[in-house]
Amino acid sequence: MTVMKAITISEPWASLISFGEKRIETRTWKTSYRGTLYIHAGKHVDKNWLHEQRRLVSLTDIPSSHPGFILAKCELTDCCEMTNDFLQKVKQNNFEFQTGVYELGRYAWILRNVQTLTVPVECKGHLRVWNISAVLSKEIEAENDR
Repeated sequence: MTVMKAITISEPWASLISFGEKRIETRTWKTSYRGTLYIHAGKHVDKNWLHEQRRLVSLTDIPSSHPGFILAKCELTDCCEMTNDFLQKVKQNNFEFQTGVYELGRYAWILRNVQTLTVPVECKGHLRVWNISAVLSKEIEAENDR
């Protein structure tokens, strides 16, 4: 069995990714990993979002979130350092720009082919990119291959 990789992302960002509304995850660090990546919704809710950005989610049809669950899988196709040119391109998509921290020197993780899991699977999150246990991998596949 191939080792499955995941990343824990605070809400509402994980839900926005899982429903295809957000296609770039922003981080202070880069990764060399490319390939299938599962999106885990952390139990932490971004408090800044609650006060400043909540109006963005009202523009979408995002159902309630599932903190502490793996929500989706996607392909991490690139991880690039943010440059002035990159920032100018992202600013053309106001929603994407408002749902990330876009600053010179940070990293943009480009996510493609997002597939929301039919049945989200509960588990504990971790820092950085982490390996999903064999037991949890089987649960994800069993619950979502029906």
